[in-house]
Amino acid sequence: MSRRSLSSIASLALALTLAAPGGGLGQAASPAPSDLVARMPATIAGAPVEVAFTQDLATWITEAFAGEPHSEISALETALATRSLSTADMTTANASFGADLTDMIQGFQLPGGDASTLSEAILDVYFIGFGELQRTDQTIAGQPVIMISDGPLETDSYPYAVLLDRDVIWIASASEPNLRSAIEALAAVAAGSAPGNTGAAPADPMDQAPEEWQGFTRETLTWNREGFVGAWTVTFRGPWVRPVLNDIGYCDAPCTVYIPAGTIDWTWESSTPTTPRCEEQTSGSLATGKVVVLQDQMLYLAPAGPDHYQYWGSGTSFPPAQKCFGWDAGSAAGGFFHIDRAEDAPNADESEGSRPACGSVVWRIPRDAASMSGKCWTQDYPGYEGTVEWDLQRVDQ
Repeated sequence: MSRRSLSSIASLALALTLAAPGGGLGQAASPAPSDLVARMPATIAGAPVEVAFTQDLATWITEAFAGEPHSEISALETALATRSLSTADMTTANASFGADLTDMIQGFQLPGGDASTLSEAILDVYFIGFGELQRTDQTIAGQPVIMISDGPLETDSYPYAVLLDRDVIWIASASEPNLRSAIEALAAVAAGSAPGNTGAAPADPMDQAPEEWQGFTRETLTWNREGFVGAWTVTFRGPWVRPVLNDIGYCDAPCTVYIPAGTIDWTWESSTPTTPRCEEQTSGSLATGKVVVLQDQMLYLAPAGPDHYQYWGSGTSFPPAQKCFGWDAGSAAGGFFHIDRAEDAPNADESEGSRPACGSVVWRIPRDAASMSGKCWTQDYPGYEGTVEWDLQRVDQ
């Protein structure tokens, strides 16, 4: 039988997860069903968790299965009836997390009872339409967790993790490491060491981003090796502004982008050990926007923790080729800005390095910073040095 859509099954599976009978995260009295959202984490790995819906289980089953008759649903209804309950008495809540909000957490709450006693019945409903699934016991954040996968766990790119918290069964569905982070966050809320979710829409992390940046960015390359002597410099002075279509997904997470508007100035100077010796010193200007794709000239700003923005970008330009080439066989000046996005790297403002490579550290500013400035090295060898410098001032409108 074919699989149901991941989102609908993931929600159902969550409610009916397995856990050892009588297990749980704590001994506190079970909160009222209306507190189910508050028992979700507010953030996972620093990113907000967005609540999608809260409803009774009867409504959720109707929407998930569109009135299809299934023996698994009937079995669950019978199990609830022995407790003088119905699916309308159970509450479920669903939330999304992750960079593109495709990862999921869903909770199913049995009022006044031990949810583990219904785990098998719920799992049977949740995984209607799935083939044979495998279960693997793991411990995450000190809590027993059931991993449910399509085949061996190590080969499933998007497994489920089930966590029991007294009257609630939680199911998270994501790829590693997001899946582990989700279970750790749920356990932290249950233990009282992390805040719960308010259900309110999270604030846009880019709300404090300015409308534009004004100042200069400059890239320089110099050489003095094997008889080759020279340098080129490309400078842009002016504003970096948000493009009209700023809602295009330029990043894999929330971000704001800016493009330069104005004129690029370049210089080229080269002396080569040819016979006769080639000597040249030229300069010129280019308009911004003459690129292959918009991202060739783009400055990115994205959240880096709760209080900072990380920035990176490209200032690709295409000055004309010159007759006297450089030591590296180049014959034209390059771009005016180049910082690769660094991940899992030290922050430039906390690093002790005096000559940082442009892509080896995270360049960041406080979210309310009035400026961004710095200098980094694209090349750093004796007789061959490339640098990027920038000094931009915030402009709010």
